[in-house]
Amino acid sequence: MWKASLVASVDITSKSFEQGKNFKKQKSKIKKRRIRGRWTAKEHEIFVDGIRKYGNNWKILEENIPTRTGIQIRSHAQKFFSRIK
Repeated sequence: MWKASLVASVDITSKSFEQGKNFKKQKSKIKKRRIRGRWTAKEHEIFVDGIRKYGNNWKILEENIPTRTGIQIRSHAQKFFSRIK
């Protein structure tokens, strides 16, 4: 009886490990589509149009610029606004 409960807990642990492994694979696929470095002219154009339409609603801007993360967009906005002033 003791061995059966031990085996059951091992099975649960291995399932959660496999799920975590799949999550890491999905997360790495998402990271691959993000770009580092300079913004392209098209990305910047989409950014400026998004700022005009949605203001500082970063979630919507992130959906409209799929190649950049929310952090990258906010950083770009900070630099953009400091250059305007």
